[in-house]
Amino acid sequence: MDCNKANKLILKFIENSITEEEYISLENHLVNCKKCEDDFSIYISIFDDFEQNINIMEPPCDFTKNVMKKIEYINPDYI
Repeated sequence: MDCNKANKLILKFIENSITEEEYISLENHLVNCKKCEDDFSIYISIFDDFEQNINIMEPPCDFTKNVMKKIEYINPDYI
């Protein structure tokens, strides 16, 4: 496997959409490729930090209404 394919599998791993066969292939590549192993560790670290520190904010109850009002005033020539 080349590094380009490994990077695609790393993204599938992060998205939790990797198959078992793909995961095994990725693991085998990471054992033999220090650069991809380092990239994988960095990606996992970033996403772990993000998941632990995410603060979900709810928009104000009138958010949609206010956005729709503003959209009504957009000049169609600008779109």
